Amino acid sequence: MHSELVPKKTWLSKRQQKLNLLLARIFNPVLLNFRYGYVFKDGKWRFRRVKGKPKRIRHTFEDGTPNWDMDGAAPLPFEENTVRRMIEVKPEGSIGVRSKKSKQRKRRYIPASLGVEGFFRKLNENNISYAALRWFDDLPKVAAGEDIDLLFADEDMAFLDTLFIPHRKRGAVKCDVYSAGGLPGSNFEGLPYYEQRLATDILTHTELVNGLVRAPDAERHFLSLAYHAVYHKAHGSGLPLEAGGKPLKQVDDHDYAAVLGRLAARLGWEVELSLFGLHRLLTDRDWAPATDTIRKLSVTRPVLKLLLGGHDGVAADRELSVFVVREWARERNLLPWITANLRYYGFDVKMVHELGAQGREAAATRIRGGNWNKGPYPVSGGKPYAVIAACDYAPESPDDELKRAQPYALNARSVAIKALLRLGINRVLPARLRTNPVHSADDEVEAWEYLEICCPDLVPEIRRRVAQGYHGDPTLKLRLHRGKRAISYLVFRDGRPCVLKLFSDHADARRAYNAEMRARDLFEDRPWSPHWVDTGPNWILEEFYPQSTRLDRIAETMERDQRVAIAAQAVGVLRDIYDTGHAHRDVHAENFFLVDGQLVLIDFETLGEQEPGVRFESSYDITGKGMDSPFMTGAMCYSNRSSDRSLARVLGVRFDEALEAELSLARGRKRAQKKGGRRKSA
Repeated sequence: MHSELVPKKTWLSKRQQKLNLLLARIFNPVLLNFRYGYVFKDGKWRFRRVKGKPKRIRHTFEDGTPNWDMDGAAPLPFEENTVRRMIEVKPEGSIGVRSKKSKQRKRRYIPASLGVEGFFRKLNENNISYAALRWFDDLPKVAAGEDIDLLFADEDMAFLDTLFIPHRKRGAVKCDVYSAGGLPGSNFEGLPYYEQRLATDILTHTELVNGLVRAPDAERHFLSLAYHAVYHKAHGSGLPLEAGGKPLKQVDDHDYAAVLGRLAARLGWEVELSLFGLHRLLTDRDWAPATDTIRKLSVTRPVLKLLLGGHDGVAADRELSVFVVREWARERNLLPWITANLRYYGFDVKMVHELGAQGREAAATRIRGGNWNKGPYPVSGGKPYAVIAACDYAPESPDDELKRAQPYALNARSVAIKALLRLGINRVLPARLRTNPVHSADDEVEAWEYLEICCPDLVPEIRRRVAQGYHGDPTLKLRLHRGKRAISYLVFRDGRPCVLKLFSDHADARRAYNAEMRARDLFEDRPWSPHWVDTGPNWILEEFYPQSTRLDRIAETMERDQRVAIAAQAVGVLRDIYDTGHAHRDVHAENFFLVDGQLVLIDFETLGEQEPGVRFESSYDITGKGMDSPFMTGAMCYSNRSSDRSLARVLGVRFDEALEAELSLARGRKRAQKKGGRRKSA
């Protein structure tokens, strides 16, 4: 089992990954013009057809109307005084140099000339705040091949340069060195080794071992070792997933179960020595890391995903986002500008909350593992100072590129607006002053946890406001699509997102509008028809269906029998239209949505009258033959093999197979109706 959890990385595989990334950067700008790309999908790099070009943040947009998908997005302009203040207010600390990967490493060495005993005496004499984390009972004696794991307070890290040497020499003793705040060169996979609040707790509760070494007391020793076994070692800890199970991996170096068992007995605790059991105990004692930390660690430890519960990978019909505004933005009074951008792009701001001292401390020590360093930027954004809770009632599903980069991000719009805020600020700053002033939760799970951490008293009120629906700008319009016949906008009616189709004034547009109105008269009562909310002389208002329910986006996750059932349902919809003497004439997977198990077909601009006498199997919506292809739609139909949007291609189900499944369902419905009729007569 463990061999499947973590793929083995070799020197060659790492070089191949870098080569593939280089090839993608070189070839994709050209290939994407032909709707192809060199992409990573299903565990392999390959040349494959892609659905459109990846969306990029640009700095222009048309006619002043923002795009719903934020393609071509531009930030709102700053006031002149704001820009001047952003440049004139000098940040604290060193500036002007973009952070590079630290040359310092957590693995350092005690020189033989100093020795282990001399090293710890130096620490004690200089009142250094530290703790030897584990396997310290025999110190200063260190077994061959072993190392010493040490935790230090951030302010004492500079002193260590006088003791350690960076490279191994004869007689040197290796140590792994971690700082409480996860400083560069002393962190664990970009995170503090323990959440900063936990590291501080360890450092303030130490005791002297063997009259020489400071180590965690018994309670912190157990908790920190359990933390290490579950979240750092995971499948490599030798622990089973659940009580009574077999270890996920046989290990020979340290018996975590035995050591934890002895510590638990000493403390008088009843403990289930499994990953799930220890995770529950750490959670109960407020020693488990936050969700965002576990998720980051799970990239190389997939078993940790089991501790987080379900993650369906799609946004619902609304998605709560929480944006953490950092101190750099407070000093320059940018909170109103950030909030205005969120509202401008359709996020319904439910709360803007400046954190008090307690909330700031909780956010700084628990979110992002407590790591608020400057990262790759020249200037640090500082610690959290405010949170904005904003709900998006029309989220956009992430594309493959975003899924690979941020697997837990469910709303592409939330990621795009965060990038837009950062770029909007940094493009007016000199390169040496650029920073990261805004952090955000990946999805709604993290969003609610952030709020519970920062401002738990406000969570019930925020939940109530989210449940009420959209209460933002009632005149908001976001452009969904600009076509030759109509422009589609996202608008809100009675707190719900709707699509407003505003038709142009020319012959093709009028014909398309009339076709939509005819479809409304014919199919308004059908379960598969869209909900027409309202109409006007040149506009139609329809319900907005979440993009995560679009058929082409969910078909890949379906089993074969599910796709056959959906294909049968689609054939039933087309037969319904055929029975009225019409053809949709633009049948493809992007016009179908699966809502609560029921297919919904939209976009009836191409509706036309089917030639009489044509069999359903030979009708236009099945074969693309016998009628004109309207508006350059390319004879879109069920069986169009030349288009990657056709139902046959997307579902992988031939028409004859779908037809047989549809007829079988129809026979089953008739039998059920007959049985129901006999019961009523009896």
